[in-house]
Amino acid sequence: MLFKKIITAFVKQTNTNDGINIRFGRYSDAHKTLEKYDSWTRSTTFFEEKNYLQAYLEFFNYLLDDDESNLSYDVIQTNKDDFKIEFTLQQGSKIVRGFANSEEFVGEVKLVKTKNNLHIALGRRLMEMNYTLLYSGFSLDKDGVIWIRFTTNTVDSFAGKLYNGLREIATRSDAQDDLLLNEFTNLLEAIDDKHIEFLPKKQQEVKLHFLKKWIKETVEQIQKLNPQQLASAISYMLLTLLYRIDYLLTPEGTMTAMLEDIHKVIFYDQNRQPIERNSYAINQFEKIIALSDEELLPNFYETKSTFGIAKPAYQQEMKEVVEKQIQAAFWFDKNNQEEFTPFVFEYIAGYSLFNYGLSRPTKEFLHLYFQILYPDFFEALGAKHTFSEKNGKEIKLQKNLITKRIAFILETWEEMYPNLYEKKTKLSYKEFINFSSDYFSFVKELKINN
Repeated sequence: MLFKKIITAFVKQTNTNDGINIRFGRYSDAHKTLEKYDSWTRSTTFFEEKNYLQAYLEFFNYLLDDDESNLSYDVIQTNKDDFKIEFTLQQGSKIVRGFANSEEFVGEVKLVKTKNNLHIALGRRLMEMNYTLLYSGFSLDKDGVIWIRFTTNTVDSFAGKLYNGLREIATRSDAQDDLLLNEFTNLLEAIDDKHIEFLPKKQQEVKLHFLKKWIKETVEQIQKLNPQQLASAISYMLLTLLYRIDYLLTPEGTMTAMLEDIHKVIFYDQNRQPIERNSYAINQFEKIIALSDEELLPNFYETKSTFGIAKPAYQQEMKEVVEKQIQAAFWFDKNNQEEFTPFVFEYIAGYSLFNYGLSRPTKEFLHLYFQILYPDFFEALGAKHTFSEKNGKEIKLQKNLITKRIAFILETWEEMYPNLYEKKTKLSYKEFINFSSDYFSFVKELKINN
């Protein structure tokens, strides 16, 4: 029954869906189905019984995301007493290839290729990065290809070690290939990236348009504010911009690295004052839109992934985020700075989607909030309908569509999450700020089983 409901949701057989078949936000492998967790348990049991073939097969089933088609493998019976499994899995712009048999497990990625000999600066960079790796290491072959490899003996190949080792080479290679190519442009060339699918031209142009539009509008608003007296408000504005770009535009490559750098500075750089952190973020955003279209467009492409970057979040964490930020919204209201309150509510959705691996119903409700906030963006992508109408800063809510969509999400996931929402949903639709407060109060009360 649940499978049928989920499939119905995926194939868009509901009049409450906007009909856009585009991935939004970062991939997460958190909150897998019970069947996947059962595969993990069986893999562990088979490993303890020294039935290594079945242990590997159950582990690969655990990694396989049926919606992503992210992994494939073949079993080759070498003789009656031995076996060999050859596998490939995708992680963004890179592919992990490997094999497993009765003696060893090997996973490896072609990272980049040197154009000539290995330059000393590049060699030093790889050595430095090697020290941060726990399960794997970099190597250079005779053809000038730089690899990252994870190997272990089969007798040590329990599910936890395999997961961490593969995750390390997959996520590191996906993050580092573009950065290395950018930094060592004249020394390196891309390799093994034919699987990348660039978005249709219209979708690329829509994303590029809104990237420039949102950055320009936010920077112009900030330039009218007192940077010292309103440092906290400006930080909210910059972070909501960052999270909006990351989730709705889903950039890859060097732009993702720039966004993560901005995020790191605003949140963790204690050597700078808030005003300095804000100034740095503004400068970085201005650098992004100063790039040419030819430099920006390659950052928009479709990928498949196996491992999520963000840690899994459970409902208590989500509840704490909402409650803390609702208090911040009230603070702005009480101090006659209510023009910043909308940024706080958007921050709740953006922060959660950027930092956590969320349950499917929670993610769908946060996505709906973005649909309500930015009807012009979704309409530009070809949405069949929008959940609000925007006139300047005023947002007129489409109550009928919103209530139907909420009901549909609850119904879709009720079997996996019994008693997902026990109270009757009460939302105020007359004024958007009140609606936002009610909406996130509703989201934080969802009953998500750990």
